[in-house]
Amino acid sequence: FFFFFFFQAEDGIRDAQESRGLGDVYKRQACQTANIQLQNKSLGCLNTWLRADVLHAHALSNTALLTAPFDALGVPELFDVAKDVVCELLRSSGEMGIRDDRNAPVIAALVPRCLQLAPAYESVVSTQETDEQRRTYARGLCFIFSEMGESYISALLGLGGDELRFVTLLAQCAENPDSDIARRTFYFWHLLRKAVEDSDPARKLQMMQTLAPLFTRVAMSSIRHLKCPDDFDDLSEQEAEDFRHLRDDVADVLGDCCKVLGGDECLLKIFEVLHTACTGPVAGWHWQPIEACLYGIRRIGRFVSNQENVVLPKLFQLLAQLPRHHLLSYTTILVVGGYADWVSSHPEYLGDLLKFVTSRLNDPKVCGAACLSIRNLCDACRDKMVDSMADLVALFDAVVSFPSSSTQDQKEVLQGVCCVMSQLPSDQLLQSMQGLIQKPAAPLMAMLQQNAPDGNSAGKLLQLIAAVFQHVSIPEQDWGNQHPSISLMQHLWPVFDQLLDKFANHEHAVEDVCRCIKYILKSARLHSRELFPIVAPKMVLAFKQTALCSYLDVAATFIAELAHDPGLHSDLGQMVQELTAKGCEVLANPQAFTDNPDLVEDFFELIKRTISRTPTVLLMRSYAPYLLSSFQCAVLGMDIEHRDASRAVLSFIENFVDLAIPEETKLDPAAIQQFHTLVTEIFKQCGDKMVGQLLKTATDGRSANKLARIGRIIRKILVVMPTGGMELVAAVLKQVPSLPNLEKERFYNELNQSVGMPRDEGDPTFARIISDYSHSCRIAMRQSGQ
Repeated sequence: FFFFFFFQAEDGIRDAQESRGLGDVYKRQACQTANIQLQNKSLGCLNTWLRADVLHAHALSNTALLTAPFDALGVPELFDVAKDVVCELLRSSGEMGIRDDRNAPVIAALVPRCLQLAPAYESVVSTQETDEQRRTYARGLCFIFSEMGESYISALLGLGGDELRFVTLLAQCAENPDSDIARRTFYFWHLLRKAVEDSDPARKLQMMQTLAPLFTRVAMSSIRHLKCPDDFDDLSEQEAEDFRHLRDDVADVLGDCCKVLGGDECLLKIFEVLHTACTGPVAGWHWQPIEACLYGIRRIGRFVSNQENVVLPKLFQLLAQLPRHHLLSYTTILVVGGYADWVSSHPEYLGDLLKFVTSRLNDPKVCGAACLSIRNLCDACRDKMVDSMADLVALFDAVVSFPSSSTQDQKEVLQGVCCVMSQLPSDQLLQSMQGLIQKPAAPLMAMLQQNAPDGNSAGKLLQLIAAVFQHVSIPEQDWGNQHPSISLMQHLWPVFDQLLDKFANHEHAVEDVCRCIKYILKSARLHSRELFPIVAPKMVLAFKQTALCSYLDVAATFIAELAHDPGLHSDLGQMVQELTAKGCEVLANPQAFTDNPDLVEDFFELIKRTISRTPTVLLMRSYAPYLLSSFQCAVLGMDIEHRDASRAVLSFIENFVDLAIPEETKLDPAAIQQFHTLVTEIFKQCGDKMVGQLLKTATDGRSANKLARIGRIIRKILVVMPTGGMELVAAVLKQVPSLPNLEKERFYNELNQSVGMPRDEGDPTFARIISDYSHSCRIAMRQSGQ
């Protein structure tokens, strides 16, 4: 056996543009050897380059590197790394990698070699359970088949003889009894289902009919992977987490099967398996296979029609007969809640099912599932439960008194009660809400008399109060003197005010108080203007004292709810100015961004909301210095690693630049011109640092979404100021010493040639340009040892 490995010069395997300055990295060194260790390192090196997209599969056309990994699969010591290389070759040459006509010869070489592996898989799978080496082979071959299917998905849609045989092979892999092997195929079935759905309608039906037997096999074989192990209660935390992830993956593939076969058909198939597990005397039923079927039935509930009348009536009659194992009971209860919409269409089952669920509330291992199902039943059947309002409130009181119920359990039941309460006549809403709120509010008031009240205990009570305002839907109508939420807030505000003082340094307690206020404002909508003079000054003062981000969340809610009242824009602007000043003071250096990601996110979300809801605030003369400070602040922390914080910073910049572009905003031409002047002025003062940081962030980041956003921002900057923007780019490129001048020139020219493209064409073009720039910079830094 001879293995040939080539480090080829860049002009031998890549053109000048493709090579991105790799130069002497690829130097020819032919090696003809049987040294396993050297072959392993060589394949590992090739795998790393392919995975990092430093090397693309089409660069290996007509070289031994394209086929040698298949030969290496026959060497036990090389199997794993060879499998990885084959998978990377498939990814790099397929639809999931870089689309390039130069991949055609690669595909022509790889596909036959992959298909030749099918007999090997069939050979090893029969003995994989007793031979660990054969299990390794079966797993690796399944990985190769799955990667090929995912990478070349469009080519399979012809569903000719060869294509159908390959899809059938993947169905065999999905039927593998080893969960780790079978689950590797699941993403392929998702992509196949999606590709079929996106096809021409006339062709779509035909393809679904052809694929239905295979998706049926996948659905039926997936159920076995849902079965709990016999020692489930003794699993470690990590093992239990892994099993939950497996179940989620199975549920996803069952959802794909439902979209091809239909939810009702999948339900029938799973019920047939359940029926088999429930044959014979009840004493002989094993709980694991029953629970696995019920779990699958629960997870496909959203795909089952409310008109289904074959399986569900039989299923709900069966539930009460099942063994009383706590895991089986937990899943059984969740099945009832999962089909709450079906119950709403068949109200004759509501009473018995609600009684069945509430009967399990005393079981501490099942209480959480029962509370969740009560919420779902109340939500779906709210119009049929109004006459039981008093009983539901009593049920909530009982749940609160159960030692086994958590705050989350209590919130679930309370949410259900609120859903039903939303159906009450308007004249009964205030009194009913007041009754619910009084229960947690009373102990809160008692806490105010304590010298050192417990913030966590207060937080649990505050979460219940917030749930009432969040989930009771108050109709929009003329409420006469006062909106119900405003009336309730007038009684609650003195309590909230004192709690904010008591727990000024207890971040979680403050967050819970502010959450209550936020949901009250959302509930009151425009009526919240009555609360603005009272609440807003407190939020500003508290934020100046503690810089806790929850106060910014309340301020952002005021912006959202009161934006339609022009008379309040000046007051809203003053509030944002004061909060902006403090925010910029706290986020005065890059380390502050790293230490306070939540504050970063909420701070820039507040300014972004101001831009989108009340842009005229930005034109206030008094706000100009704060806007500049915000941009300077954004420059400092633009490259923060925290995903949500980074998104907020970049979104703030993008949304502001949008105001100066007619196609990106609905503002009138006069306002657009004002913002054009404002944006230009801002970039004159800090544009060089802004563009520099954008490109630096692109260099450091590999997230496609982040790079695409940076591309959009740069495109929009060049729309507003084409000449000045390109001058900024040129100045920044001079400060990038590691990047070769040829690459700088290429990047600059590509940007310059793309200026003025329409949005639909420009956004993807700039995303690609920035992605290429990021890729080139990373290679250059590796070569220079940075």
